[in-house]
Amino acid sequence: MKEQEDLRKKVTDLIKKQKLPAVRKIVKGKDASKPWNADARAKVGSRLIELLLQTAYIQPPCDQLADSPSEPRPAFVHTFRTVSYENKKGAKKYGVIHCDPLVLIGLEKTVFIENMVIVRYAMEGFV
Repeated sequence: MKEQEDLRKKVTDLIKKQKLPAVRKIVKGKDASKPWNADARAKVGSRLIELLLQTAYIQPPCDQLADSPSEPRPAFVHTFRTVSYENKKGAKKYGVIHCDPLVLIGLEKTVFIENMVIVRYAMEGFV
């Protein structure tokens, strides 16, 4: 217990003195965790995308002519696209996540996205 408290105090002092390489070295030496394997990363990423699809909704702006307020709709929709190859027989099925146009408009307005290219891609085998 005493050793852990002394180590915590030493790390705090080093952070205050902005000696971050020394802090990294101490933390790396005490860190017992290992990097995740590809299977674990894929499972976590897949679950995060699934949660995003289930919970992300947008409220479209109210139309001036409409009497009732518009209903919230999903911000992202998962569909499947079948791609056939010219040189090969058969086709391949890809999972594609479509972004609502209002979300894209919002992303294009942000400073973060101004310098990025929005890549549209399909994820093979995504469910």
